[in-house]
Amino acid sequence: MQALSYRVRIGGTEFLFSGMPLVESGARDALYAPFSGPFPRPAQSHIRIHLQEAVIPLCSDAKLMFDTDGGWRVWRCQPGTVSARGAVSARGAVSEWGYVFEMPGQDGPLWRIGIDDEFQNAEIGAGVAALGGTQTEGMPVDLIRYPLDQILTVHHGATRGALLVHAVGLVANGAGLLLAGVSGAGKSTVAGLLNGDDAFEVLSDDRLIVRRGDDGRFYLHGSPWSGEARVASCNAAPLRAICLLRQAQETAAQPIAAQAALPEFLRVTSIPWYHRELAQAALTGCGAVLDAVCCFDLHFTRSTGRLRHALYGLLEELRD
Repeated sequence: MQALSYRVRIGGTEFLFSGMPLVESGARDALYAPFSGPFPRPAQSHIRIHLQEAVIPLCSDAKLMFDTDGGWRVWRCQPGTVSARGAVSARGAVSEWGYVFEMPGQDGPLWRIGIDDEFQNAEIGAGVAALGGTQTEGMPVDLIRYPLDQILTVHHGATRGALLVHAVGLVANGAGLLLAGVSGAGKSTVAGLLNGDDAFEVLSDDRLIVRRGDDGRFYLHGSPWSGEARVASCNAAPLRAICLLRQAQETAAQPIAAQAALPEFLRVTSIPWYHRELAQAALTGCGAVLDAVCCFDLHFTRSTGRLRHALYGLLEELRD
Protein backbone atom coordinates (compact mmCIF):
# COMPACT_ATOMS: atom_id res chain seq x y z
CA MET A 1 0.00 0.00 0.00
CA GLN A 2 1.23 3.47 -0.88
CA ALA A 3 0.67 6.60 1.19
CA LEU A 4 -1.78 9.05 -0.39
CA SER A 5 -1.60 12.76 -0.84
CA TYR A 6 -5.21 13.22 0.18
CA ARG A 7 -7.71 15.94 0.91
CA VAL A 8 -11.39 16.21 0.21
CA ARG A 9 -13.95 19.01 -0.04
CA ILE A 10 -17.69 18.37 0.13
CA GLY A 11 -20.37 21.06 0.05
CA GLY A 12 -17.89 23.88 0.70
CA THR A 13 -16.26 22.16 3.72
CA GLU A 14 -12.67 21.02 3.36
CA PHE A 15 -11.38 18.09 5.41
CA LEU A 16 -7.72 18.62 6.40
CA PHE A 17 -5.76 15.59 7.63
CA SER A 18 -2.54 15.31 9.63
CA GLY A 19 -0.73 12.58 11.57
CA MET A 20 -0.27 9.07 10.23
CA PRO A 21 -0.44 8.62 6.44
CA LEU A 22 -3.53 7.50 4.57
CA VAL A 23 -3.36 4.48 2.27
CA GLU A 24 -5.70 2.86 -0.23
CA SER A 25 -7.05 -0.34 1.29
CA GLY A 26 -8.84 -1.81 -1.73
CA ALA A 27 -10.41 -0.76 -4.99
CA ARG A 28 -10.21 2.99 -5.45
CA ASP A 29 -13.61 4.67 -5.10
CA ALA A 30 -13.81 6.77 -8.26
CA LEU A 31 -16.76 8.76 -6.93
CA TYR A 32 -14.43 10.56 -4.49
CA ALA A 33 -11.87 11.57 -7.11
CA PRO A 34 -13.60 14.85 -8.16
CA PHE A 35 -13.79 15.93 -4.50
CA SER A 36 -10.02 15.79 -4.00
CA GLY A 37 -9.22 18.98 -5.93
CA PRO A 38 -7.83 21.11 -7.33
CA PHE A 39 -10.44 23.64 -6.25
CA PRO A 40 -11.09 26.97 -8.00
CA ARG A 41 -12.27 28.80 -4.86
CA PRO A 42 -11.40 28.81 -1.14
CA ALA A 43 -13.41 26.57 1.16
CA GLN A 44 -16.18 28.12 3.25
CA SER A 45 -15.14 26.14 6.32
CA HIS A 46 -12.68 23.47 7.47
CA ILE A 47 -12.60 20.36 9.63
CA ARG A 48 -9.10 19.50 10.86
CA ILE A 49 -8.59 15.82 11.66
CA HIS A 50 -5.52 14.28 13.28
CA LEU A 51 -5.02 10.58 12.44
CA GLN A 52 -3.52 8.23 15.01
CA GLU A 53 -2.98 4.48 15.20
CA ALA A 54 -4.65 3.66 18.53
CA VAL A 55 -8.35 3.88 19.35
CA ILE A 56 -9.17 6.96 21.41
CA PRO A 57 -10.49 5.96 24.88
CA LEU A 58 -13.79 7.42 26.00
CA CYS A 59 -13.51 10.26 28.48
CA SER A 60 -14.57 9.31 31.99
CA ASP A 61 -17.71 11.46 31.97
CA ALA A 62 -18.98 10.36 28.53
CA LYS A 63 -22.76 10.05 28.25
CA LEU A 64 -24.35 8.22 25.32
CA MET A 65 -26.43 10.68 23.29
CA PHE A 66 -27.51 8.59 20.31
CA ASP A 67 -27.08 5.08 18.93
CA THR A 68 -28.14 4.09 15.40
CA ASP A 69 -28.54 0.49 16.65
CA GLY A 70 -25.88 -1.33 14.68
CA GLY A 71 -24.24 1.68 13.07
CA TRP A 72 -22.44 4.65 14.57
CA ARG A 73 -23.07 6.13 18.02
CA VAL A 74 -22.13 9.38 19.74
CA TRP A 75 -21.27 10.35 23.33
CA ARG A 76 -21.26 13.78 24.97
CA CYS A 77 -18.15 14.72 26.95
CA GLN A 78 -17.37 17.73 29.11
CA PRO A 79 -14.36 19.55 27.59
CA GLY A 80 -11.54 20.07 30.07
CA THR A 81 -12.17 16.95 32.15
CA VAL A 82 -9.32 14.53 32.74
CA SER A 83 -9.54 11.30 30.73
CA ALA A 84 -7.45 8.21 30.23
CA ARG A 85 -6.22 9.48 26.92
CA GLY A 86 -2.77 10.75 27.74
CA ALA A 87 -0.85 7.66 26.64
CA VAL A 88 -2.39 7.50 23.19
CA SER A 89 -3.62 10.96 22.25
CA ALA A 90 -1.50 13.57 20.55
CA ARG A 91 -3.47 16.16 22.53
CA GLY A 92 -2.52 14.99 26.02
CA ALA A 93 -4.46 13.81 29.04
CA VAL A 94 -6.91 16.71 29.21
CA SER A 95 -9.95 16.12 27.06
CA GLU A 96 -10.57 18.75 24.40
CA TRP A 97 -13.46 16.89 22.89
CA GLY A 98 -17.10 17.77 23.36
CA TYR A 99 -18.24 14.67 21.46
CA VAL A 100 -16.96 11.21 20.63
CA PHE A 101 -18.33 9.26 17.67
CA GLU A 102 -17.74 5.54 17.20
CA MET A 103 -18.24 2.91 14.53
CA PRO A 104 -18.47 -0.45 16.35
CA GLY A 105 -17.01 -3.68 15.02
CA GLN A 106 -17.03 -7.33 16.05
CA ASP A 107 -13.77 -7.04 18.02
CA GLY A 108 -14.10 -3.48 19.28
CA PRO A 109 -14.47 -0.11 17.54
CA LEU A 110 -13.45 0.17 13.88
CA TRP A 111 -12.78 3.81 14.67
CA ARG A 112 -13.49 6.38 17.32
CA ILE A 113 -13.25 10.12 16.70
CA GLY A 114 -13.20 12.94 19.26
CA ILE A 115 -14.28 16.38 18.10
CA ASP A 116 -14.67 19.76 19.77
CA ASP A 117 -17.90 21.61 20.49
CA GLU A 118 -17.60 23.58 17.24
CA PHE A 119 -17.26 20.39 15.17
CA GLN A 120 -14.11 21.83 13.66
CA ASN A 121 -11.08 20.05 15.23
CA ALA A 122 -10.97 16.29 15.63
CA GLU A 123 -8.79 13.28 16.27
CA ILE A 124 -9.52 9.78 15.00
CA GLY A 125 -8.01 6.47 16.03
CA ALA A 126 -8.64 3.09 14.40
CA GLY A 127 -8.77 -0.39 15.86
CA VAL A 128 -6.18 -3.05 15.03
CA ALA A 129 -8.65 -5.00 12.87
CA ALA A 130 -9.51 -1.89 10.85
CA LEU A 131 -5.82 -1.16 10.31
CA GLY A 132 -5.21 -4.64 8.96
CA GLY A 133 -3.09 -5.95 11.85
CA THR A 134 -0.52 -4.71 14.30
CA GLN A 135 1.87 -3.60 11.54
CA THR A 136 0.45 -0.98 9.22
CA GLU A 137 1.76 1.50 6.70
CA GLY A 138 -1.03 3.94 7.45
CA MET A 139 -4.74 4.42 8.03
CA PRO A 140 -6.99 3.01 5.26
CA VAL A 141 -8.66 5.93 3.51
CA ASP A 142 -11.98 4.06 3.55
CA LEU A 143 -12.17 4.66 7.31
CA ILE A 144 -12.41 8.43 6.88
CA ARG A 145 -14.87 8.26 3.99
CA TYR A 146 -18.56 7.28 4.21
CA PRO A 147 -20.19 7.29 6.71
CA LEU A 148 -17.70 9.34 8.74
CA ASP A 149 -17.47 12.23 6.27
CA GLN A 150 -21.26 12.38 6.06
CA ILE A 151 -21.65 12.33 9.86
CA LEU A 152 -19.18 15.20 10.22
CA THR A 153 -20.78 17.14 7.37
CA VAL A 154 -24.21 17.04 9.03
CA HIS A 155 -22.96 18.16 12.45
CA HIS A 156 -20.43 20.71 11.21
CA GLY A 157 -22.86 22.14 8.67
CA ALA A 158 -25.87 22.62 10.95
CA THR A 159 -24.58 25.92 12.38
CA ARG A 160 -22.91 27.01 9.14
CA GLY A 161 -25.89 27.17 6.82
CA ALA A 162 -25.30 23.74 5.25
CA LEU A 163 -27.93 20.98 5.01
CA LEU A 164 -27.65 17.41 3.75
CA VAL A 165 -30.73 16.58 1.66
CA HIS A 166 -31.85 13.31 0.10
CA ALA A 167 -32.52 14.39 -3.46
CA VAL A 168 -31.45 14.43 -7.08
CA GLY A 169 -29.45 17.51 -7.98
CA LEU A 170 -29.60 18.95 -11.49
CA VAL A 171 -28.01 21.94 -13.18
CA ALA A 172 -29.63 23.43 -16.30
CA ASN A 173 -28.45 26.70 -17.83
CA GLY A 174 -26.54 27.47 -14.64
CA ALA A 175 -29.59 26.99 -12.39
CA GLY A 176 -29.66 24.38 -9.63
CA LEU A 177 -32.75 22.20 -9.29
CA LEU A 178 -33.26 20.02 -6.21
CA LEU A 179 -35.65 17.11 -6.76
CA ALA A 180 -36.30 15.72 -3.29
CA GLY A 181 -37.87 12.48 -2.20
CA VAL A 182 -37.75 9.74 0.39
CA SER A 183 -36.57 6.24 -0.50
CA GLY A 184 -38.75 4.89 -3.31
CA ALA A 185 -39.90 8.31 -4.52
CA GLY A 186 -38.05 7.90 -7.80
CA LYS A 187 -34.75 9.75 -7.33
CA SER A 188 -32.67 7.14 -9.15
CA THR A 189 -35.35 6.86 -11.84
CA VAL A 190 -35.22 10.60 -12.52
CA ALA A 191 -31.42 10.61 -12.50
CA GLY A 192 -31.39 7.71 -14.95
CA LEU A 193 -33.79 9.50 -17.28
CA LEU A 194 -31.70 12.70 -17.38
CA ASN A 195 -28.15 11.41 -16.93
CA GLY A 196 -26.44 11.74 -20.30
CA ASP A 197 -28.86 14.45 -21.47
CA ASP A 198 -26.70 17.36 -22.64
CA ALA A 199 -29.25 19.84 -21.29
CA PHE A 200 -28.75 18.70 -17.68
CA GLU A 201 -25.84 17.96 -15.40
CA VAL A 202 -26.69 15.48 -12.65
CA LEU A 203 -24.82 16.40 -9.45
CA SER A 204 -26.00 13.37 -7.47
CA ASP A 205 -28.86 10.91 -7.54
CA ASP A 206 -29.22 10.56 -3.78
CA ARG A 207 -27.64 13.16 -1.44
CA LEU A 208 -26.71 16.80 -1.87
CA ILE A 209 -25.62 19.74 0.22
CA VAL A 210 -27.66 22.96 0.22
CA ARG A 211 -25.56 25.78 1.61
CA ARG A 212 -25.76 29.55 1.84
CA GLY A 213 -22.93 31.12 -0.14
CA ASP A 214 -20.80 34.11 0.74
CA ASP A 215 -23.10 36.22 -1.47
CA GLY A 216 -26.15 35.30 0.63
CA ARG A 217 -27.71 33.02 -2.00
CA PHE A 218 -28.28 29.31 -1.48
CA TYR A 219 -26.22 26.91 -3.58
CA LEU A 220 -26.73 23.28 -4.53
CA HIS A 221 -23.57 21.14 -4.13
CA GLY A 222 -22.97 17.63 -5.38
CA SER A 223 -21.65 14.93 -3.05
CA PRO A 224 -19.82 11.59 -3.40
CA TRP A 225 -22.71 9.78 -1.66
CA SER A 226 -24.56 8.46 -4.69
CA GLY A 227 -27.46 6.08 -5.08
CA GLU A 228 -28.12 3.37 -7.64
CA ALA A 229 -27.16 5.58 -10.59
CA ARG A 230 -23.60 6.05 -9.21
CA VAL A 231 -23.52 9.73 -10.17
CA ALA A 232 -21.35 12.18 -8.21
CA SER A 233 -20.19 15.66 -9.20
CA CYS A 234 -18.28 18.19 -7.11
CA ASN A 235 -19.87 21.11 -8.96
CA ALA A 236 -22.31 23.61 -7.48
CA ALA A 237 -24.92 26.03 -8.79
CA PRO A 238 -27.30 28.65 -7.37
CA LEU A 239 -30.41 26.86 -6.13
CA ARG A 240 -33.43 28.09 -8.10
CA ALA A 241 -36.13 25.52 -7.33
CA ILE A 242 -37.03 22.72 -4.90
CA CYS A 243 -39.26 20.01 -6.37
CA LEU A 244 -40.97 17.30 -4.33
CA LEU A 245 -41.09 14.14 -6.44
CA ARG A 246 -44.44 12.43 -7.10
CA GLN A 247 -44.69 9.40 -9.39
CA ALA A 248 -47.86 9.87 -11.41
CA GLN A 249 -49.68 9.18 -14.68
CA GLU A 250 -48.77 12.57 -16.13
CA THR A 251 -45.80 14.89 -15.84
CA ALA A 252 -46.36 18.41 -14.51
CA ALA A 253 -44.83 20.89 -12.06
CA GLN A 254 -47.21 22.75 -9.73
CA PRO A 255 -46.07 25.64 -7.48
CA ILE A 256 -46.66 25.16 -3.74
CA ALA A 257 -46.16 27.42 -0.75
CA ALA A 258 -43.09 27.09 1.45
CA GLN A 259 -45.25 26.12 4.43
CA ALA A 260 -46.81 23.28 2.43
CA ALA A 261 -43.38 22.01 1.37
CA LEU A 262 -41.86 22.14 4.87
CA PRO A 263 -43.09 18.79 6.33
CA GLU A 264 -41.75 16.76 3.42
CA PHE A 265 -38.55 18.79 3.19
CA LEU A 266 -37.87 17.95 6.83
CA ARG A 267 -38.34 14.26 6.05
CA VAL A 268 -35.58 14.34 3.43
CA THR A 269 -33.14 16.50 5.39
CA SER A 270 -30.60 14.96 7.78
CA ILE A 271 -31.22 16.65 11.13
CA PRO A 272 -29.46 15.60 14.37
CA TRP A 273 -32.69 15.55 16.38
CA TYR A 274 -30.91 14.28 19.52
CA HIS A 275 -28.92 17.54 19.77
CA ARG A 276 -31.19 20.44 20.67
CA GLU A 277 -28.97 23.30 19.48
CA LEU A 278 -27.92 21.66 16.21
CA ALA A 279 -31.46 20.52 15.45
CA GLN A 280 -32.77 24.06 16.01
CA ALA A 281 -30.06 25.49 13.74
CA ALA A 282 -30.90 22.96 11.03
CA LEU A 283 -34.64 23.66 11.33
CA THR A 284 -33.96 27.38 11.00
CA GLY A 285 -31.85 26.61 7.95
CA CYS A 286 -34.65 24.59 6.37
CA GLY A 287 -37.09 27.44 6.83
CA ALA A 288 -34.63 29.95 5.35
CA VAL A 289 -34.08 27.79 2.26
CA LEU A 290 -37.80 27.31 1.61
CA ASP A 291 -38.49 31.02 2.11
CA ALA A 292 -35.78 31.94 -0.40
CA VAL A 293 -36.36 29.32 -3.11
CA CYS A 294 -39.50 28.53 -5.11
CA CYS A 295 -41.09 25.16 -4.33
CA PHE A 296 -43.02 22.79 -6.61
CA ASP A 297 -44.77 19.44 -6.59
CA LEU A 298 -43.23 17.58 -9.53
CA HIS A 299 -45.49 14.82 -10.84
CA PHE A 300 -43.59 12.68 -13.32
CA THR A 301 -43.75 9.60 -15.53
CA ARG A 302 -40.91 7.55 -17.01
CA SER A 303 -40.67 9.81 -20.05
CA THR A 304 -37.44 11.73 -20.55
CA GLY A 305 -39.04 14.13 -23.02
CA ARG A 306 -41.98 15.03 -20.77
CA LEU A 307 -39.77 15.40 -17.69
CA ARG A 308 -37.36 17.62 -19.59
CA HIS A 309 -40.25 19.73 -20.90
CA ALA A 310 -41.71 20.15 -17.41
CA LEU A 311 -38.36 21.22 -15.93
CA TYR A 312 -37.67 23.73 -18.68
CA GLY A 313 -41.18 25.12 -18.26
CA LEU A 314 -40.47 25.49 -14.57
CA LEU A 315 -37.26 27.41 -15.27
CA GLU A 316 -39.05 29.66 -17.74
CA GLU A 317 -41.67 30.40 -15.10
CA LEU A 318 -38.92 31.43 -12.66
CA ARG A 319 -37.49 33.88 -15.20
CA ASP A 320 -40.81 35.70 -15.57
